[in-house]
Amino acid sequence: MAVKILVLEDDPQLQEILERALTRYGYQPVIAGSLAEGDEKVSGGPYAALLCDMRLPDGNGLTFLKKHGEDFKNAGTQIVVVSAEPQYGDLTAELGVDFFLTKPISLQMLSTLLSRLLGLHTMNNEIVDE
Repeated sequence: MAVKILVLEDDPQLQEILERALTRYGYQPVIAGSLAEGDEKVSGGPYAALLCDMRLPDGNGLTFLKKHGEDFKNAGTQIVVVSAEPQYGDLTAELGVDFFLTKPISLQMLSTLLSRLLGLHTMNNEIVDE
């Protein structure tokens, strides 16, 4: 069973690129194009990772992180913010974001980052379970 990643991104082209790339890397991407859609998709978890854009048609990714961040953290979900606006980096750090990427992003870098984050996630869970 593929590892599920929730992708909160409103740009249709970037959604398609991320969906194809994540699928090629062996993940199961779940795409949401708005806060409302993201709220609906949260119940389909658990997710190993969240890729979260900041600017969405119906609000701000910070709102989503404030609403669901604690639940994601409790589930062990790795949170990666992807934004064209680097000023969000400091704000997201306060919300427990694991990594902040500034757009445009390299798909190879994203693949490497997810492998490392999810590898650490698995290793940490194995240590806790022992």
